[in-house]
Amino acid sequence: MPYVAHLLGVAALVLEDGGDEDEAIAALLHDAMEDQGLTRDVLQLRFGDRVCEIVEGCTESVEVPRLPWRERKLLHLATVSVRRVTMADKLHNVRSRKASSSLGFCKATSWMAANHCAIGTWLTAAQSLIFVRIAR
Repeated sequence: MPYVAHLLGVAALVLEDGGDEDEAIAALLHDAMEDQGLTRDVLQLRFGDRVCEIVEGCTESVEVPRLPWRERKLLHLATVSVRRVTMADKLHNVRSRKASSSLGFCKATSWMAANHCAIGTWLTAAQSLIFVRIAR
């Protein structure tokens, strides 16, 4: 699956859940800070404070040492908007992994690396989804 399909899928899930325009834009950009190195300043300048705050809330910290898993995930629950985008991301990840797995392959050239088909990653994604849903 092309990477852009993931971003569009997450945005679609956000809108299906009743999300607004800022949440949909944040869904399209939810990985930009981690994966493309987009800075907070550029994000805020181009898309405004609210989109920036949502994207930041969905972004894994690059601090070393990293916070424990549970503490990192609690940061993803800061607001309803962050929860909505995070949950849509996790749900789309699980659906995509399931689809790739049921086809019997997981291409390294797709938006998810080949190791994302591993059982451990499935478990982590499922735990994240459950954790986000319960905390809502």
